[in-house]
Amino acid sequence: DPAGFERRRRQLVDRVGRALRPDVLLPAGAPYAPATVAAVGRLAPDAWRRSLAAAADQARAVNARIRVGVQAAAFDAADSALFAWALAADSPLQVAAVQVHPSFSGAAGVDARLRAADRWMRAAGPLAATKSVWLLDVYAFPGTHGEASQERTVWHAIAWASAHPAVRGVVAAEPGDYTRTTGLRAANGRLRSAVAGMRRARATLRETVVP
Repeated sequence: DPAGFERRRRQLVDRVGRALRPDVLLPAGAPYAPATVAAVGRLAPDAWRRSLAAAADQARAVNARIRVGVQAAAFDAADSALFAWALAADSPLQVAAVQVHPSFSGAAGVDARLRAADRWMRAAGPLAATKSVWLLDVYAFPGTHGEASQERTVWHAIAWASAHPAVRGVVAAEPGDYTRTTGLRAANGRLRSAVAGMRRARATLRETVVP
């Protein structure tokens, strides 16, 4: 029931907007992430554009300050199309986000995703004042690749973001080992070394901000 699905999605956008008053809202998360495709199927970019545009209208009806966005996780042609649309001047979206994490080959996956984001931002040209890019769901696999790999992944993502004025936020995930062992806090409550790296990055950024 696609129509019923859209009604429920808009109802949820309304509920989240009123209850949580978020600054940034991703109504579809990452449309081409494996979990999303498994749940709703692989919809065409046009279908997602219509759905996201309706969600953006719903969010702004609740609170005009909510910035609506979409996230790229598969880095394929469909993701590229949605990313470009989100940053287009006539798009109702204000945020285009990318997911950053290592691949089976390690850090090469991080670099590949950031290079793709570079290409997509260059193709978008100068971004309007209302548009921004975010790195969302930056994570690594400390249980497999080691905690140093996790710390370097987060640091690399922050360093890359700080060199791109259009990138306005970096969100590292997960807070803890809840549904996957990628947390900043291990299951026993211990903070992993990536947290110390994030603190150093925050201090460094504060020192370099021009008054």
